[in-house]
Amino acid sequence: MNVYDKAHETARALKETPQYKAYTRAREELRADRSTWEMVKDFRSRQTRIQKQILSGEEPAPEKITELQELSGIIGRSERATEFFRAEMELIKIVEDIQRILVRSIDLELENL
Repeated sequence: MNVYDKAHETARALKETPQYKAYTRAREELRADRSTWEMVKDFRSRQTRIQKQILSGEEPAPEKITELQELSGIIGRSERATEFFRAEMELIKIVEDIQRILVRSIDLELENL
């Protein structure tokens, strides 16, 4: 048995789930709304920069946090963006569940670090 083959098999099975199909549908609908798609990409970019700062021990500038919150509010008014984020979170939950199963099954002690 090749574990990589099993991983690919799991990935194929994941693509057949209603959650994955909802995610891809929501992503395509959001991409069709070019301005909202660009805002979502900008939001993610800003969010990642702030997270990197925090992880490196830096304090993000308060105005950057405020800008991110304002952009989040604007994006949150878009039904397409809201549906995309909801579908994405449902898919991520499945992936996290799979990861948790794998970690526990091999007794990898990541949770205790």
